[in-house]
Amino acid sequence: MMRRLLPLLALALAQALAAPAATATALGHGDPAAGADAEPRRLADAPELERQILNELLGAEHWSARFLAAIRLERFDCDPTENHLAGLANRDTEWQVRAAAIRSLALRAVPQEEDWFNDESEPRVMRAVLRYGYELDSDRLERAVRLLTRSDRLDERLLGAEIAGASERAPLHETAEETVRSIILRMNRVQGGLLGPRLSVMTGERGLFSRHDWMRWFRRANRTITLAETRMAPLNPHASPPGERSAIAELDTETFARLESYVQLWPDRRLDVVFALDCSGSMRSIFSRTQSIMSDSIQFLNDLTDDPRFGLVAFRDIGEEFETRPSDLTRDHDVIRRQTWLQEAVDGGRSSEAVLRALHDCYAMPWREGAERLVILIGDGPPHPGEGRQCVRLAERALRDAGIRTQVVEPINAPVRYFDQIAEAGGGRLWTLDDYIFILAEQLGMPRSERLDRSFADFIGVYTELLR
Repeated sequence: MMRRLLPLLALALAQALAAPAATATALGHGDPAAGADAEPRRLADAPELERQILNELLGAEHWSARFLAAIRLERFDCDPTENHLAGLANRDTEWQVRAAAIRSLALRAVPQEEDWFNDESEPRVMRAVLRYGYELDSDRLERAVRLLTRSDRLDERLLGAEIAGASERAPLHETAEETVRSIILRMNRVQGGLLGPRLSVMTGERGLFSRHDWMRWFRRANRTITLAETRMAPLNPHASPPGERSAIAELDTETFARLESYVQLWPDRRLDVVFALDCSGSMRSIFSRTQSIMSDSIQFLNDLTDDPRFGLVAFRDIGEEFETRPSDLTRDHDVIRRQTWLQEAVDGGRSSEAVLRALHDCYAMPWREGAERLVILIGDGPPHPGEGRQCVRLAERALRDAGIRTQVVEPINAPVRYFDQIAEAGGGRLWTLDDYIFILAEQLGMPRSERLDRSFADFIGVYTELLR
């Protein structure tokens, strides 16, 4: 639903293959009588640079560029841009772009045309149609709900419940509630982590990240499911847009041009990313949220870049169930997401952890030639006494000799000895979970500035909103 319904940092979603857009016609010039002001509302009054950028984005091969164009088109209020959004919403080849265009049409309070969505069969787009206040043919709607809610896959069953819950039909709401109930009862640890953010949208419950969280909530609720409102009010073409405009829509043209230049390069980035995750008991209070952010970031980078690989080194300490548990770099991002959710924060209690061994295992991964190499260390305990300086030297050597950059996250927002030095030696920074998304921005080549930071966060926020 709208950003007010979703936490910004909840990242997750569907893979997209690069494909040419079906909407790459030249942008029109609108009504020549339109007046100009500081922020033109008609494309005819916008700078030539703005029109040029939008044409390039709409004709781009990768979905992320056309997705950016759909968000930017919230900015205008004229027939040419409305027509382009309608074209994206109904004819683009990628579901992410169609959903983003539907969102922008709704924010501009554009009433539905009779032939819109007649051929739509992608469940995630059907979900967006209903959530943003538009309508689907009743037969198509009921057929989709029936097929999806009977699937053997819980993620597909949840899609059916999301579509049913976003409709205006009371019987379908009952189907949605029963389906959500059965999913909570049936899901395992991995499914609980992957489906949890979507269940949060369906139920309105926040801060639940794992199967354990959901089962505990379910028992407290006496096994009763009440759906949250995820559908926008019906659109009134004479009313103000029913929601806040995106930060991307509000950018001045020059800053938007800078953003566009970075987005167009994202698909060409070749990334190898390895996470070192502290799985000791001291992480328990923040562990599920950390797993959720890691899982979402893996999916985001997988969708945005070409041929990324991900690895994981879970670590605890000597004398515990394991000291380190490596999962090698792989192109199958679902494998690493599942491995992330299979980890538990247990054992431990000592003040230091096997950080040196974890970093060694990360740097020893089979890194690809020509890939950008990144290690993300996440933990709340320092290296063993006497090993802190070794960790710093190891990070420095990995950067110097192998080009492996090291970023460090302190999830409990408390200083951990040597973590700042490890980050500096490894060419990275020290981060918290709250600013974690800007690790992704840096890895995608985005420079830090207030406006670009807001725009990057907004891009992820819209992406995540449509995935949920």
